[in-house]
Amino acid sequence: MLYDEFDKSDGVIVVSPVCFNSTSAKLKTLVDRTQAIYASKYILNDSIIDRDKKRIGIYIAVGGSNSYENQFDGGQILMDFFFKSINTKLKYNIRFNNTDKVEFKDNNKFIEELEKNLKYYIFDIKRLK
Repeated sequence: MLYDEFDKSDGVIVVSPVCFNSTSAKLKTLVDRTQAIYASKYILNDSIIDRDKKRIGIYIAVGGSNSYENQFDGGQILMDFFFKSINTKLKYNIRFNNTDKVEFKDNNKFIEELEKNLKYYIFDIKRLK
């Protein structure tokens, strides 16, 4: 069912907590299931989703700890492969850390960045049609 949903979509938004510098296990499982799409495109040369359809993606990573080097790198690598597999241009990466100490509603800088990127994303999606 998900393959069909990815095929029909104009865009995909992924939100995940940062777990040991990567995504959650449940998201990783979803990404692993797109291996069939990847193989249909790059090995079998008979894609099960439309390779010509333009799609746009957002990846929002949420980390609980203070910022540290490479905090988001593992998840970014995974999301790069995921969006490539589902023929979606990963155009927006939003990273939010220190959530163990600063609640979302109190982080004005992140809220502004999120709102700005979502406006651009919606604009981009509308331009696809």
